[in-house]
Amino acid sequence: MEKYRILIVDDEKEICDACASILKSCDYIIETALNGAEAFRKIGEKVPDIVIADVNMPGMNGMELLRRTKKAYPEISILLITGYSTVGDAVEAMKLGASDYIPKPFMPEELRVKVSKMLESKGMIKENKRLKKELGDRYAFGKAMGKCQAMQKIYDLLEKVSCTDSTILITGESGTGKELVAHAIHHNSPRKGRPFVSVDCSSLSENLMESELFGHMKGSFTGAAADKPGLFETAEGGTLFMDEIGNITLGVQAKLLRVLQEKEFKRVGDVVNKKADVRIIAATNKNLKKMVKDSSFREDLFYRLNVVPVHIPPLRERKEDIPLFIENFLSIRGKGSKVRSFSPEAMNLMMEYNWPGNVRELENLVERLAVTVADESVLPNHLPNEFRKDEVRLSAEVPRSSDKLKEAKRDLRAKAVEELEKLFVSSALERNNGNVSRTALEVKMKRQNFHSLMRKHGIRRREEYN
Repeated sequence: MEKYRILIVDDEKEICDACASILKSCDYIIETALNGAEAFRKIGEKVPDIVIADVNMPGMNGMELLRRTKKAYPEISILLITGYSTVGDAVEAMKLGASDYIPKPFMPEELRVKVSKMLESKGMIKENKRLKKELGDRYAFGKAMGKCQAMQKIYDLLEKVSCTDSTILITGESGTGKELVAHAIHHNSPRKGRPFVSVDCSSLSENLMESELFGHMKGSFTGAAADKPGLFETAEGGTLFMDEIGNITLGVQAKLLRVLQEKEFKRVGDVVNKKADVRIIAATNKNLKKMVKDSSFREDLFYRLNVVPVHIPPLRERKEDIPLFIENFLSIRGKGSKVRSFSPEAMNLMMEYNWPGNVRELENLVERLAVTVADESVLPNHLPNEFRKDEVRLSAEVPRSSDKLKEAKRDLRAKAVEELEKLFVSSALERNNGNVSRTALEVKMKRQNFHSLMRKHGIRRREEYN
């Protein structure tokens, strides 16, 4: 980790040296300057994390240095020192952007504590910015959904509707990334600083779904021991994502329709209406139009939800996005992993695969490979059997001579043995929770021999990646 850099500014060299001596024990990089002009020049050469400056100096004093520094380098934290401590000085310093204020004389520990707290606050601000950037990168429309031509019209549409409060209905096969798209819409909307709340409508019964969405009052049903807010209250000012909306009952559909029409609802057992300032994004893998015809889904609710319809095509129809998804998933799921890329051969197999589980299947596979592969590049032999069957079949051309037949048989035999060895090792490790010594004992092999097999097939111990 890079060391923090601190610049100490005082027209008295003894004060500079004393402060430097106090802080050197904390393993900071310390520099000093004997006046404001020298300090500002040094700041321009190498920006410090903290400037500790005396207020009373000839020429450019501490207050002027504070003004110039905060204007040019607002990220620098500044601690002002003075021998004439007044409330007015403190207020003025804080107004100009000082992080803290310390009067002379002060104890060494007092200076250390103030600097430590300033650096802790600075670290939290940096981490917050990093997380916001990471979140922004993850939910940028291109990274969330890919950049293929089939998605360009969807991007244009979502960029327009994200800044509105229009209800959106996302359709597509299971695993196409409907919730990720909902997250991206929320993150690119004016509501992004407010809650994003999701509910799987297929996981709850009618009674539980009503209580979950709208909340309930104490005693409204057996087990209601206290008042409980629902998801509409939890998502106040933000977005409520209702996944598998096609699974809600007609009774809940009627109450959801009222929320969409009147922007209000009642908790279960309550008589008072509550206002709902919530944007609804719904998703389904069912054909709601057919359900309307079958009378299993309300037609009026369908049209209220289907204000902006968005259909996400399956991954097999946009395979050109697979490399982008892999890069994105590796950056998110592959932290701490050695894996940096896929070999061209492995990428070809990924592109040829049909992906019945869509983007979710791809994300899970990338995460698994990031955890289990010990190399920087994923190779074909690291991929599951269903990917490599095509590879074996395509590589096994019909021989035209006896020698070619023998060579092909050797190759196929070697591939079969390699796959069997890999399955043997991974299955044995799984049975023993990744413990190599216990696994070697179970399969009756020397530990070093078993470990050699692991290295041969790029399989890592569980304790190395947990």
